Amino acid sequence: MLLNRLTKSLPILTLLIFVGTPGLQAQNYDTILDVADKAGSFTTLITAVQAAGLEPTLDSDGPFTVFAPTDEAFAKLPVGVVEDLLLPENREQLESILKYHVVAGRIASNNLLSTQRAKTVNGAALPIGLNIAGAAIIKADIKASNGIIHVVDSVLMPGEVDTSVLRVMNVIEEATRKGSAFYNNGQVMACATIYEMTAQALLASSDLLPLGTQKMLTSALTQMESTHSSDERAWIMRRGLDSVYRSMTKRRMSPTIATRN
Repeated sequence: MLLNRLTKSLPILTLLIFVGTPGLQAQNYDTILDVADKAGSFTTLITAVQAAGLEPTLDSDGPFTVFAPTDEAFAKLPVGVVEDLLLPENREQLESILKYHVVAGRIASNNLLSTQRAKTVNGAALPIGLNIAGAAIIKADIKASNGIIHVVDSVLMPGEVDTSVLRVMNVIEEATRKGSAFYNNGQVMACATIYEMTAQALLASSDLLPLGTQKMLTSALTQMESTHSSDERAWIMRRGLDSVYRSMTKRRMSPTIATRN
């Protein structure tokens, strides 16, 4: 009798095992944006996506592969760049940059090397391999209902980089490095002098600078002459150089707006 009861109950027990065991159930994943939001380390990315109006895209069925920069990745950009990109007038540029992080379809980590290049939602080709356009993958294959996420340690920049832009940025980086060292050692006048000489050298190479950035440096030099305080002179010139650096960084990011499909 007991054997008969067990035999009759076997189909029901089998059904309960397959339906009730978590490892055997079909998993329900959140969307890409929900996954990023719950992770807590993509606050800047989510803010940028909202500012660019890309929420409907990343909440759609997809599927997409997203190379997601962390908050630390965005923090590596020059001071003020993220704030500038979030301004309404820069929405098109921000959208272009963010779309460069998104590829249609799912590309798991074991297929990255064989992919080599993939067309992004931006329309530009993204180099893929051991790194992604120079950015390292720090966490891979995070699943979402509408795609897959690979976390990267840098913000990906689309388009060809104008070498003159890099030259200006490198000059300013070197000047601020040396100037800061002098300032922190109490040699404020030396700091101000380095910043002033850098501005004058850049203006002498006017072919490297757009007109707007030339005006920034000229204005800083004029303002500097109005004070005899070494500290004020140093900070006036530092702010002028920082403004030019931010402008050149935006210029470095902007080519894809013109070339986008």
